[in-house]
Amino acid sequence: MQPIHRAQQPLSRRKDTTYYNPQVKEKLDPATGLIKRRVRGAIGGDRINCPGDVAARTADMEVIKVLLNGVVSENAECKHR
Repeated sequence: MQPIHRAQQPLSRRKDTTYYNPQVKEKLDPATGLIKRRVRGAIGGDRINCPGDVAARTADMEVIKVLLNGVVSENAECKHR
């Protein structure tokens, strides 16, 4: 993604212009004494025109409960990546 001036934007895509709201988080690393910075951002979701899939895949709470109940009741291990 690269920002362009509004005059360079095609007229057919002007309706897709939206906002970007960056959120900066600073965290002190006690081992090195350095400050680590992470930037996340939010984009105007109702104005995004993207041809691909933009949904976040999540599981229902019921599915998670069944999974955890199976792990606990069978004395199994639940490993994640």
